[in-house]
Amino acid sequence: MPNYQFSEKEPLLGFAGLYEFWPDPELPEDDPERWLLTCTVLTTTTQDALGHVHDRSPVVIPQEWLDPDAEKGETPATPLLVQGPKLLAC
Repeated sequence: MPNYQFSEKEPLLGFAGLYEFWPDPELPEDDPERWLLTCTVLTTTTQDALGHVHDRSPVVIPQEWLDPDAEKGETPATPLLVQGPKLLAC
């Protein structure tokens, strides 16, 4: 069943994810169809109102991580896996 996930406090949510391009070894190197793009959304244990929808919840990236003008530095990712903004579903 489709659902809409949102935060009462954040107007925009960024989900953590990974992507990879994979070459098909059976196709020639110059074939434009050789590359397959795959992606995934990182999840963690649900700790909010989404528990009734699913036992996993997307890892939400803090807004400051998405600011291109923010000062770059190392920020530990561990807090993302423990707590994020409270999400709701409808």
